[in-house]
Amino acid sequence: MRHAPWYSCRCDRLSSSASPRAPAGEGCEKMFDGKEETKWCCSKESNKWSVEFMSKHPITPTKYTLTTGNDTKDFAGRNLKKWELCGKLHDTDRWTLLDSQDDGALPADNIQKKSFSCREKECQFFRFVISESAGDDLIQLSEFKFDIM
Repeated sequence: MRHAPWYSCRCDRLSSSASPRAPAGEGCEKMFDGKEETKWCCSKESNKWSVEFMSKHPITPTKYTLTTGNDTKDFAGRNLKKWELCGKLHDTDRWTLLDSQDDGALPADNIQKKSFSCREKECQFFRFVISESAGDDLIQLSEFKFDIM
């Protein structure tokens, strides 16, 4: 298995009237920087958060791994609880559901990894929609990585 090479991400909420609010230096690009000591942290202004990103080339993911934040032990309520991962090969295609979790049960400890299987479909564009945290008004995630064929 290999990890996918990222080069672009765009952070948007599903609500077009609100924009994500992240503390300085904790934007969504931190999920893809390869550094476990950094994180994406975002406040809750609507019911869902959305991150769209793309790989340099089309990939076929087999699973994905999420890494908890560097202070999760103190702020476990910021863990993701419920989400959907979607993908598509071309920008103009419709989104296809690759995985959904109703209780992702991420570890309540600092910088811990948990992997999830996903539908194996060739994609280049991805959307990660978080609809519920583990109880806090903030969410956080250190890293997002795909394992690919």
